[in-house]
Amino acid sequence: MRYLLDTNIVSYYLRRSLPALEERVNDALKHRTIAISAITRAELRYGQVGMTPEDRRRPLIDSFFLRLPSVEWSNEAADIYGPLKDTLKRQGRPIGDMDTLIAAHALAEKLILVTRQHRHFENVPGLNLKTGGTNRGLNHEITQDSWTRIARWTGPLTTREAGARATDSMNWSTSTSGRTTPTRSSTSTS
Repeated sequence: MRYLLDTNIVSYYLRRSLPALEERVNDALKHRTIAISAITRAELRYGQVGMTPEDRRRPLIDSFFLRLPSVEWSNEAADIYGPLKDTLKRQGRPIGDMDTLIAAHALAEKLILVTRQHRHFENVPGLNLKTGGTNRGLNHEITQDSWTRIARWTGPLTTREAGARATDSMNWSTSTSGRTTPTRSSTSTS
């Protein structure tokens, strides 16, 4: 296991509206490179309770949990959470409690957090992130291209992705803090 999926990534996957993301998550499930935090599981269960009985996502969530490993909350994650929450508060950059719990969990397990909400996590010291660019809020229309960039986090590119990437000027780079973010480049890498 290498990646921890944030709740927003799982939510988009369950909506089944982004084929590139769906394909990548399915491949990562097959290769056992992804998991979710028990915190994400709790958030998804909370959302499920509020769904109408006819909502097609209700059974999808149950089915998804059978295939996706959920990492149990640990004492180490709890020990990281307190100082992390305090640090972010002192910096004047607190994030929501659930996001802080998920960040602490990723740090404790030494996993890369895959999220769409880069701004929520960018000030977390030592957290490795994979994102698809800036978060423009809930009203931002997420294009298939931006999700193709997010979907690249699991490993080697397929032949189709390699061709698409050759024409894409967005490449991943790792900052000195260990965070991975997209950067503009005039040359492409595969």
